[in-house]
Amino acid sequence: MKDLRDPNFKRITTLELANEFIDNSIKELKEKIKDDQVILALSGGVDSNVVAALLNKAIGKNLICIHVNHGLLRKDESKEVIENFRDKLGLNLIYLEVEDYFLNKLEGVSDPEEKRKIIGHEFINCFVEEAKKLDGIKYLAQGTIYPDITESKG
Repeated sequence: MKDLRDPNFKRITTLELANEFIDNSIKELKEKIKDDQVILALSGGVDSNVVAALLNKAIGKNLICIHVNHGLLRKDESKEVIENFRDKLGLNLIYLEVEDYFLNKLEGVSDPEEKRKIIGHEFINCFVEEAKKLDGIKYLAQGTIYPDITESKG
């Protein structure tokens, strides 16, 4: 399999390298995005949380996060997303409580792969429908770790 990583990529093995990565990422994001708006699906997972935190430091109020509570998260995970990102960090956070919608879509479905597909498809539908209500969005941000890229074959 072809290695998709940037050949200049350095493994982060120290606090200094982590801080350097954060500082460089924020600088690059500021230069690229300028005053444009970015939308992000903030799931509560590590990937999107990290992207939201970096973008918040880079562009602040020009980041709009959408959190889809489909009722299938860990206990109190949606509550933590709201507390940490909206209440503590001050992010623009749109909260969609669609638990009943998802549970109705999954009713009677027993195959795990079919459930996964339904959840993924409906998550995107909910996100897109909410995103359509927003004006002036130029960028879509996504938090994805390298193993996800290789699993999906790039």
